[in-house]
Amino acid sequence: SARVGNTATPDGTWSAFTPLTNNTSVGLSGRYLQYQANLSNAVNNVTPTLQQLSIACTDDASSITITTQPVSQATCAGSPVTFTSAVSNLPLPSVQWQQSSDNGTIWTNISGATSPTYTITPVMGDNGKQYRGVWNNGTISQNSNAAILTVNAIPPPPTGTTIQSLCIGSTVANLTAKGTGIKWYRTATGGSALPASSVLVNGSHYYATQTVNGCESSTRLD
Repeated sequence: SARVGNTATPDGTWSAFTPLTNNTSVGLSGRYLQYQANLSNAVNNVTPTLQQLSIACTDDASSITITTQPVSQATCAGSPVTFTSAVSNLPLPSVQWQQSSDNGTIWTNISGATSPTYTITPVMGDNGKQYRGVWNNGTISQNSNAAILTVNAIPPPPTGTTIQSLCIGSTVANLTAKGTGIKWYRTATGGSALPASSVLVNGSHYYATQTVNGCESSTRLD
């Protein structure tokens, strides 16, 4: 008899043992298989032995079960984003990622995108495109859900007076710039944003960015 389950160690989710007979299919389906042989003999002084046991397993090619669907995402232009799809079938079917720029009417294969994850570094022209994984086991194919990519533009730097006169003891909170989500830095590139309570140093340069739709300007107001 045999039983199957999807956990490496048999537990309550496994099937019950099903008797096996010669050259018949028992219709069990699972990732792991366990079998047992119950030996008996009508002759008390003879010990029965198992001569041969052969079990053939085949994958059910009539269906593909998608367990992870790609999720719609929003990102900034130039920032990578990854879509993921997964199936539970073994052996693993092949997958081909596709994209659509007309709301899912026409789909085209993405060259080289044949792994369960697909990463793209988008430009503004990719805004609104849809992505899906197409799984194929040689018999049938199954499409994942379509995920929509939203690409937000990198905003320009904020505007404002480049030379500001403030009182001794003033802090970053006293600096002014026109924009959304203003952040101040001590360097023209890189570095960490300054806390609003940081005391200003006379004669120093301070640089400002703005953040719109979660995207921070790549250049800074000096």
